[in-house]
Amino acid sequence: MAQQGFVARKKPFFIAIAAALLITGVLTLFIAIPKTASLSLPYRWSHIPLGYKRSLLHQYFGHTTSNDTTFTPSQPDEWIAYRRNGLYRLVMHYNQDSLSTHYQVWYTYKLGFFHKSYILKEEDAKQ
Repeated sequence: MAQQGFVARKKPFFIAIAAALLITGVLTLFIAIPKTASLSLPYRWSHIPLGYKRSLLHQYFGHTTSNDTTFTPSQPDEWIAYRRNGLYRLVMHYNQDSLSTHYQVWYTYKLGFFHKSYILKEEDAKQ
């Protein structure tokens, strides 16, 4: 009889612990990881110029992942920086005159079987 009372008193405690762990996991996944990823962004990627020629951006950022020198406006350029638990990806879009018009900086977090992508920065040139 006393054993049942002991188990009944422990049940709310275990529910509270499970809820706290769930809330901590959700906050880490949706707030802590993106904030720390934006703090450790590669330096040149935190100061991205828009409205510049494609050739000048290649000098500024270095080689793209494809190393393709032909220009097509529908094909954006992409740079990747690898980190310990993920990778940063910069995607730059151009107009017909090969001027940069839009960029996105993505962070993909990888831990074992789990991976999630976040958009850290995004800017569109004022047309």
